[in-house]
Amino acid sequence: MSDFDKLNASNSMPMATQIVGGSDETKLLLTVTEAASLLSLGRSKTYELVRAGVIPSVRITGSRRIKVSDLLGYVAALGEAA
Repeated sequence: MSDFDKLNASNSMPMATQIVGGSDETKLLLTVTEAASLLSLGRSKTYELVRAGVIPSVRITGSRRIKVSDLLGYVAALGEAA
């Protein structure tokens, strides 16, 4: 099962099991670095997509985070654009 299948396997609100670091901790928000790892993209490219508004993000006390549901929506839209 792919990492995104694992993320999408939850009920109505997608949550991520932390794949980076191998923990079993459940997450709703990912750092840009974690999102980049899941997308198999570089950190700089992921920040570029966030800055351009292609991948939505939220700012919490100076920290940039990406909702798992937004990351899944971005990946789903990639298939539609092809």
